[in-house]
Amino acid sequence: MKKVIIVVMVVAIVSLLVYGGSERRAVNDIFQNMDTTDMNGRKVTTEIFKNNKLTVVNVWMTWCTSCIEELPDLQELADEYQKKNVSFKGLIIEYGRDAKRKSGLTEKEKKYAEEILKKANVTYQQLTLSDSMFERFEAINGFPITYILDQKGKLVGKPIAGAHSKEEWKEIIEERLQKV
Repeated sequence: MKKVIIVVMVVAIVSLLVYGGSERRAVNDIFQNMDTTDMNGRKVTTEIFKNNKLTVVNVWMTWCTSCIEELPDLQELADEYQKKNVSFKGLIIEYGRDAKRKSGLTEKEKKYAEEILKKANVTYQQLTLSDSMFERFEAINGFPITYILDQKGKLVGKPIAGAHSKEEWKEIIEERLQKV
């Protein structure tokens, strides 16, 4: 009996190390080798991270009320933190007619997103989900979700789920700045 327990524990530990580590690595590398476009069709790669201490990437959807409500605060923070070398980006993700997440935006979705951004006075760059990035974001089931990345595009701390107040974002950003 004692041998069985030891074998089970060894298998459990090995499984945790193999699968737990790959999950952490996958989340950490979510923006590695990024190749996508912004809403204006300009090519975007991991080069966008190089000139900033941090890049805040807020993943949102046009039908997500809390996502839209926090956009003005995020723009104010983008303006304030520019002098601290912190950049802000949006990543818009939408669903197709079959209710499945999809890459890119239709013209109708793009126009609607532009209306939302204009109303919220958001001017920071908005990225779209490319086919090559699709699989990395397929498992997200709550919006907004925000990733704070270093100059190499590596995650600094854990992803941040949900919308937050401007003051909460300041605390989070300041804490993450201490880590780089």
